[in-house]
Amino acid sequence: GIDEIVVLPLTVPLAPPRIGSPGVLGQTLKAKAVAQGGLDFHGLREYVPGDDPRRISWKASARSTELLVREHADDELRRVTVALDALIDDERAFERAVSAAASVVLACAATELDVRVVSQEADWRGPDVVRVASRGLAVIERASGPAPVPPGPSTPEGLGVVVLVTDRAASDFVAAARAQLGRNQTVVTITTAAPAEGMMDGHLVVAAPSLHQLESSWNRLVGDTRLGVGG
Repeated sequence: GIDEIVVLPLTVPLAPPRIGSPGVLGQTLKAKAVAQGGLDFHGLREYVPGDDPRRISWKASARSTELLVREHADDELRRVTVALDALIDDERAFERAVSAAASVVLACAATELDVRVVSQEADWRGPDVVRVASRGLAVIERASGPAPVPPGPSTPEGLGVVVLVTDRAASDFVAAARAQLGRNQTVVTITTAAPAEGMMDGHLVVAAPSLHQLESSWNRLVGDTRLGVGG
């Protein structure tokens, strides 16, 4: 007989995006939540590694055996959309892009975020998106021509993060995708060929010329100290 074996893309451990995390992404999301009238005081909880030290309530902690942080009922992060550019010319850069997309999907899998994965010829979403997208990314091929990229509706309810995975931040893919985004969506561009990192034209850029660089750059952007690469 003949059996089919699907080899899933190689992935690296990434932290999911969180409002208020000490990295640039968390603080950007926090600023947007504040601008929308969120971040009302909700209560206190125990400090966990990765929390912003500025949220520690020293007065309340002095009366407790644990460090306590202020928790807010903020405008929650609702969704993460991963948009993969299938028009990348360089084969190695394309394979890194596939791995980057799969890594972000897995990072969000254990959260309550609504995850969607799109490319020029694919659109995966729903409760089984991790399994479906992982299998789809395992066999995806480079596209032969441009097509509209639907990263999400222009005015979605609640905050969202759109992760654009391409070879360079100045690509036509990034320009076309950003033109569809609304003010509630925060853009993070992962580049697998160009070494740019930081802020470029008002959006966040993660350099991923290797998967190791992807891991360190992404987690530094998120600011998750539990992975040893805090902001």
